[in-house]
Amino acid sequence: MSETSLAGAEVTAGLSVQLGRVADLLEAERRRKMALVQCLRQAPFAGGIPLSGGAGTLQQADLYQAKPGYTWSIRRATATGFSAGTVTVYKNVSGGEILWTWPTAGTFTFGRGEQLLEPMDQMIFVASGITGTVQVNGTGDLFESWLLADYII
Repeated sequence: MSETSLAGAEVTAGLSVQLGRVADLLEAERRRKMALVQCLRQAPFAGGIPLSGGAGTLQQADLYQAKPGYTWSIRRATATGFSAGTVTVYKNVSGGEILWTWPTAGTFTFGRGEQLLEPMDQMIFVASGITGTVQVNGTGDLFESWLLADYII
């Protein structure tokens, strides 16, 4: 065998090994992503805010309660049925951190990871000055908390 053909065979063998490694890495990444997808699901919520004198409160536990160890990324939230007043969504406690406010009936959409609720966090919907009724609904991505880093990137 000539020196040129021996060098060509070595290059071909080396490329074959490297391509095999790349194929193995791509397959491992595909399997990892499939496992992640199986741990993620959509979690809808819906409910009416009970009103008295145009005001009322609705806690997330009345709509949907995520289990400990799960993170919820709200993707869409809608408030309908009222023509005047305000609906404010707080995190964990009424009057605490404001997540968002509806000055009129409407829908908010959020990107992945923009409105995260960690394990045991909850949304509290507070209506004030309402004319009409308030129905809230929406959905979020629910996943085991250990997936957060993969979910965000």
